[in-house]
Amino acid sequence: MIDLQSKKSFFYFILFFCVAPCFAQNEYLIEKMSNQINTNADEITPVIDWDGKVLYFTRVASPDFNKNLLIEGEDQSQVLSPTEYDKLLKEVYSKIAETTVLDPVHSGYNQDIWIANTTTKEFDKVVHPPAPINNALPNSISAMMPQLRTFLVINQFIPDGGMDVGFSVIRQINDSTWSFPEPLTIDDYYTRQSGTSISMSSDGEVMIMGLSRNDTYGDLDLYISFKKDDSTWSAPKNMGKKINTKHRESTPYLSLDMKRLYFSSNRPTSLGGMDLYFMDREDDTWENWSEEKHFVAPINSRFDDSQPCFNPTTGFFYFTSKREGSSDIYRVQTAPPTPAIVTIKGKITNGKDDSPIDADILFGIKGSENLKINYSRNGEFSINIPKGLEYKIFAQKEGYISTTNNVKVEKYQHYPRGLNMDIKLVPIAEGEKITLQNLYFKQSEPEILPQSFEELNDLANLLWDNKNIDIQIEGHTDNTGAMGDLLTLSEKRAESIKTFLVNKNIKAERITVKGFGGNYPIHENPKTEAERQANRRVEIRIIKK
Repeated sequence: MIDLQSKKSFFYFILFFCVAPCFAQNEYLIEKMSNQINTNADEITPVIDWDGKVLYFTRVASPDFNKNLLIEGEDQSQVLSPTEYDKLLKEVYSKIAETTVLDPVHSGYNQDIWIANTTTKEFDKVVHPPAPINNALPNSISAMMPQLRTFLVINQFIPDGGMDVGFSVIRQINDSTWSFPEPLTIDDYYTRQSGTSISMSSDGEVMIMGLSRNDTYGDLDLYISFKKDDSTWSAPKNMGKKINTKHRESTPYLSLDMKRLYFSSNRPTSLGGMDLYFMDREDDTWENWSEEKHFVAPINSRFDDSQPCFNPTTGFFYFTSKREGSSDIYRVQTAPPTPAIVTIKGKITNGKDDSPIDADILFGIKGSENLKINYSRNGEFSINIPKGLEYKIFAQKEGYISTTNNVKVEKYQHYPRGLNMDIKLVPIAEGEKITLQNLYFKQSEPEILPQSFEELNDLANLLWDNKNIDIQIEGHTDNTGAMGDLLTLSEKRAESIKTFLVNKNIKAERITVKGFGGNYPIHENPKTEAERQANRRVEIRIIKK
């Protein structure tokens, strides 16, 4: 931990979030971003939100920086004179650099986060957010995380003042308010030099970093780390000589499908300085990669070109370059707007009175137990899922029952406005009921099909977590067949579900069953198979609490 009043030295780290498409020489026109974004200072680490309407970037060595500098909880910029504050800042930056810094304002350690929003036209409003996202220490957003308005930022910060090495997670509460950065723990994390870089996969499960460690082949190597739980990651593992060389490898990024790795390197094939490369993952492991592919001009130049970020929604490819002296942010149209992800937005409401409910949103690939979590605000949520995969999504809040919603976004279909999904939570109260949405039986039989197990496991977990409730399983069929046969079938199917739950260690005396056949249809005169399927349902009623 770093105490701003001590002599203890420390590193700082600039993190990069980048992606690049592949394109041929001289096919595209490079566009330098406006002077609202690019200034005489250095602009680095462009990060684009999913819909391409917000650009997060870092401005370095600008006189217009956040001067908030806490020591024992007191902001020194408010209690010291300008001369005294400048002296203190020199001392702080000198500790960071482990050498004397005479001009802290124009130092590379003066880094603040800026945000360019799209209002009436593209990126027409640039804002400089206040503390705690910015302070007088190095600040930079490095990647978007899967959770709504959640980001990976450089360094770890102490609430009363000071800074430590590593990375943090920060959340945007509203347009002008941010949470205090929460530390991200990586097992056995260290690096032997500053200038590390990091990226996060679109599902939030993998990080790749540019580090210098005891087993590094060259200047910096690429390392991989896997998520262990909500705040802990596995120790960085060197990605091997197929990717790393005796030169510098940095600014990694994984494509949205996690099949392509982009990075920058100053290896001998570069046009000059740092150039951009990519490799493709050849199987489901993280060990077998294709040969390197090198981007040619105009994306690579004789100068440092790095920190790319591609937005598939708009088809724009953003990157930084020193081709005009200082570091600036550029972009180029490299593809038509073909988003690889879709935003699902919706509201969570009380099933009784439709009032909004703040609840956790859990989602993940159907059949996987590895779920991600998002946080609703005022009952509203927004999540991003890749195309071509079937996801399960459900809301969770103590005192309520939720159903699982399955959604599959077709890979080649365009969703210009995303998808809407509203979720109703049923209060856990006597008499309330919930319909199991993803329950399948063998045709005209009580045998439960395997694709129903995930839904029934969720029901078992609900009963396990709420041992004070008893339930009645109510089976319903359509009206095709003899009434007596339908009553028998509906009751046997309810009994099959009870057996499943008892095998999951739910006490049998907590569960009663009842079959209603086709006596209580949702659709009185079903005309389509979908309506008949809605009538063939199983409902869970709370009979005791």
